[in-house]
Amino acid sequence: MSQNKQDKIDILTLALALISWSMVLTFRYHSNWGLGWFAIVQPVFSLAMVGILRYLVLRCQSQSQITRSFGAWWIVSSAGMLGLGVLGRRHGFGDSWEMLTLLLLGNLCLGMSVLSQFPRWRNGSVLFSAICCFVVLPISNTWVTSFLAVVFGCGLLIWLITEYWRKVDQKLASDQTRRPWSPKAIAVIAAFCMIGLIGSVAIFLAPQQQLDLPGLSWFAGGKRWSDEFANEGSGDGNKVRAATDRANSLGPVDSDIFMESKRESLFDVASEAYGEPRKANKNRAIGLEAEVMQHNHSRVARSQKASAEFSTKRKTDPSDSSTNPKDQIVDALFFLKGRIPLRLAMETYNTFDDGVWKQIDPPPRPPKRAAIEKNQAKKKANAGRPRGNRKRTAKASFEPVHKLTQNGYPWMSMRRHPDTLYAGHEYTTLKITNLKSLRIPSPPCMEQFYIDQVDREAFFGVGTDEIAQLTNGSTSIPDMTVLHILSSGINLYDAQITPEKIKKQQLTRVNKNQKYLSVEAASSSIVETAQQWTAGLNHDWDKISTILQRLRTDFTHDRKAVLPENESDVASYLLQEKVGSDYMFATAAALMFRSQGIPSRVVTGFMANEQGYDHGSGHTAVTASDIHVWTEVSLDGVFWIPVEPTPGYSQPRYQLTWLQRCTLAILGAYHWVLSHPLMTACMLLVSFLIIWNFRWIVNALVTARWLVISRLLPNRLVLETARLIDKRAALAGVPRPANRSAANFSQWLAQRLDIPETDTAALKRFTRKLDRLLYHPKSAAQAKENRSYQIVADCQRVIQNLQFHRIRQTQKSSAKRGGSKSPC
Repeated sequence: MSQNKQDKIDILTLALALISWSMVLTFRYHSNWGLGWFAIVQPVFSLAMVGILRYLVLRCQSQSQITRSFGAWWIVSSAGMLGLGVLGRRHGFGDSWEMLTLLLLGNLCLGMSVLSQFPRWRNGSVLFSAICCFVVLPISNTWVTSFLAVVFGCGLLIWLITEYWRKVDQKLASDQTRRPWSPKAIAVIAAFCMIGLIGSVAIFLAPQQQLDLPGLSWFAGGKRWSDEFANEGSGDGNKVRAATDRANSLGPVDSDIFMESKRESLFDVASEAYGEPRKANKNRAIGLEAEVMQHNHSRVARSQKASAEFSTKRKTDPSDSSTNPKDQIVDALFFLKGRIPLRLAMETYNTFDDGVWKQIDPPPRPPKRAAIEKNQAKKKANAGRPRGNRKRTAKASFEPVHKLTQNGYPWMSMRRHPDTLYAGHEYTTLKITNLKSLRIPSPPCMEQFYIDQVDREAFFGVGTDEIAQLTNGSTSIPDMTVLHILSSGINLYDAQITPEKIKKQQLTRVNKNQKYLSVEAASSSIVETAQQWTAGLNHDWDKISTILQRLRTDFTHDRKAVLPENESDVASYLLQEKVGSDYMFATAAALMFRSQGIPSRVVTGFMANEQGYDHGSGHTAVTASDIHVWTEVSLDGVFWIPVEPTPGYSQPRYQLTWLQRCTLAILGAYHWVLSHPLMTACMLLVSFLIIWNFRWIVNALVTARWLVISRLLPNRLVLETARLIDKRAALAGVPRPANRSAANFSQWLAQRLDIPETDTAALKRFTRKLDRLLYHPKSAAQAKENRSYQIVADCQRVIQNLQFHRIRQTQKSSAKRGGSKSPC
């Protein structure tokens, strides 16, 4: 077989192993979001072990040594991978046993691909790579895994074709006939057939109850050997299925920990987190839900109108001991399954007056004539009845939703995705446990939602602030309700590349967004500061980014910070003290955005983050301590985009395609060059010098590599010396022809350079050792001879004589004289 085909098969084998290994890592990442830094520990360890195996194989002199080295390597690497897995599980961020098995299998594929020059290891690597691919593909639903599977299939087809022609060439070259099967192979095949036959008969004849083996599988849940770190399905584990310790299952659970208790409303949560609001008078009612509420431990008064207030004048924070319910085993208000961190809005506020944020509804539309006549008819019908027996007509304060049946599920559609800022969909699942609210915790740009088996549109409505809630007359979303939510991703490419187009769309909706542009309550210091920070900026998103950056870098977040008794301007207080709570940052940012003509509003809700993520179930617990206040802006006048002005909180995710990222990078580099001419000139000068001296730099690098290898791997010194000579000659413009051996080429170079007679003997000894290595590699005395002092000194002397600058000068002189440039 030709060396070219052998190299091609080796490369394909390694590529297939890497693809299957990448599929395992991709599935691991998407099935366990909360691994954090631990996600790279085992892959790095696996790559390091593969490098060690490669080093061991290069030092081996026979196939038996390679087999022993691989066995020792497999034991050590498997023990290390399992040890890391057990260590992670003990600290709460490990993998399930099936994931550890897949990681071990991927590591085995990589290890076998290192030995692809041997048929048995090559075939084993491809076989196990295919097993990894076929196991991961059905249980993963990401496009990355599907794309890698397609690439793996194409690569596997090419590998099979190449392997077939390799065998054909080998058979034609050797002219061998097919050997008969050996007795050992016949015995192994017969044993497997007998075992399969006996097992089939036993399964067919044995009763079903005798075939149930509890705990036989690592992955089974709800039995004695259930896995605490399993992801979903029957592998949720004892704790999740019985719901006695960690109730994170998304299915109905029969457990007493979810029985009715003193559940917290959103008002209670905010009061305990920020302190009770300072009331201007005892008749004012302040609330944080979709309805105006009066705080009472046993009763919450509600109105049908979706309006609320959030006062920035608050009392001193209570102690941290009161932030969680005291009579609950599970303190989570609800659980989330999906990508985190994620902001879930509960209330929005569009008007700021005297330190209080309010949600003021737009004036009602004038009723149509048919509605007026119907109302008059009802008044006539109630005219003769007592006042207490009259039929009351509820005011419609919510926009209806539209049912869209998709795949058999009753999705309730609120809106369609935006035309310019759309970036795909995100799927989130919520399970309500202890939250006392009719409002649905809503991720940004929420489009659709559904509750299984609930298909009546009249049960739901959308408030004027575009947040959905239940309207069926109940007081809160029932416990154990599972909500499936579909929301739009946000792509800000158009906001950064074509902001004029989006600004034009916003200006067409000025009347609709007038309440989100009011700056009557903003002090002069806020307006002046915003103008100073955004001076010279023309586009909305540039102004937003600049204001956010200044707030997040120049100020400090303190959750317990409150406004002094004699202070009423929360934004000016934040600018003066440079420290404040999140509602202070949200207020200052909203007022600054409005002063620049950007519609903005303040939002209260919850921040689901990594601290509440459970590695075993893949769910995130959202508790009372996760309440948060942030700001939303509208670039096109329709859809609201969350932004984070508070330091310490991560910014929302804005998705971009790879092409858009490259375009933005190029534009950013262009603007940076225009703003830094001196630095650009210096970089161009350095780049020119590097290009001008590129050959000298490469020569220095390959020489440094030769020095390192000569110290670490002395048995490869002769081969690396020949490689260095070839590289220097190629850089000097004298590449070695394919029909000339390395030793002969070294002698030819030495003759052209006229090396001293004293070094000719060293060159001869070097070329003899090189020929022996290349054409007689199994010499018994070779290993000891390569490590001798004499061969080291000879290699060093040859390298000193065949310097790059000498070869280059000789080549230039020969070219000027019109001599031969080629060693052929």
